[in-house]
Amino acid sequence: MKLSFENIFIDATKTVEKIPQTEYLPSGQYPIIDQGQRHIAGYSNHSTGFCADVPAIIFGDHTRVIKYIDKPFFIGADGVKVLKSKSNATDYKYLFYALSSIKIPNTGYNRHFKWLKGSKIPVYNSTLQKRIAKRLDKVQELIAKQKEQIAKLDLLIKSRFLDMFGDPISNPKKWPCQSLSNVAPKQSRKVAAVSSAVWLLNLDQIEGNNGRVIKKERLDSSELGNSILPFYSGEVLYSKLRPYLNKVVLADEDGFCTTELLPLHPQKEICNALFLAHLLRQQSVVVVLSIRVVGAKMPRVDLTTLRNLLIPLPPLSLQSQFANFVKSVEQQKEVFSARLSHLEVLYKSLMQEYFG
Repeated sequence: MKLSFENIFIDATKTVEKIPQTEYLPSGQYPIIDQGQRHIAGYSNHSTGFCADVPAIIFGDHTRVIKYIDKPFFIGADGVKVLKSKSNATDYKYLFYALSSIKIPNTGYNRHFKWLKGSKIPVYNSTLQKRIAKRLDKVQELIAKQKEQIAKLDLLIKSRFLDMFGDPISNPKKWPCQSLSNVAPKQSRKVAAVSSAVWLLNLDQIEGNNGRVIKKERLDSSELGNSILPFYSGEVLYSKLRPYLNKVVLADEDGFCTTELLPLHPQKEICNALFLAHLLRQQSVVVVLSIRVVGAKMPRVDLTTLRNLLIPLPPLSLQSQFANFVKSVEQQKEVFSARLSHLEVLYKSLMQEYFG
């Protein structure tokens, strides 16, 4: 049986005090739940106005984010809906998964609550609701563990880089330096005209911090438009847009990228491509390049600043040693990534089975 959203939920938003972002504390007695991706946005020590009737479900009206909250909380001041069940017999974790299954179109920074209100949700007996929620919880727990293992391996690579080479900006080990323009001289690349299906890499397909390509999207040349550049296997693809400066990819095959990615071709005699990719991901490099940006609507790195960036160049043998270490760790990551993919497929199939 399916029931309409309004037969199941009460909008209890007005019963909870909204805390302005300027008043968020880094720690405190009660968490503040807003519509951002982070589960907890901040804290407050206010003694009244919090929601003590938990669990509850939070919906981000602008962001479409859905959260299950089981401890007393305040809410952020913008775009947050607090949803309570009309029935005490309903399992809140089940409702959380049911709402998460609803396909809500992304219309930008607009209100999305109307799509939630117009939905219908399968309702089972309370025993089956708890069983479904428990099973989905278990799969989500396993997914989180795989992601945690992958994150630890990413941190291991970062730690090894700093141990071997030190911070690339302060250069405490006094490695000789050359500008990026010398390390990876500019090559002539014309906006490509292609006549067959190719795979296109854009910023949405690159995972931050580790440069992992989430997917390679094959498109017909007629869909590509004019703003694409060719790149080649072994090149370093650097994002020029300020919010994505750590999205650096080492290409594993030839392809095309949007013009917001800059292909770099390091000279093999002095610089290992994998070493350069990880150097450009270092936070100190991101900070330095973030200072000099141009463009108001889409701030991007000033290319002169980027080309003049001094690149420490340890002995090539040491760079190669680091690259071999990275490849070994990446093999371990592939095992966890394969498990993660399997679990994500399982989760989607279960969601489809239970909620359609």
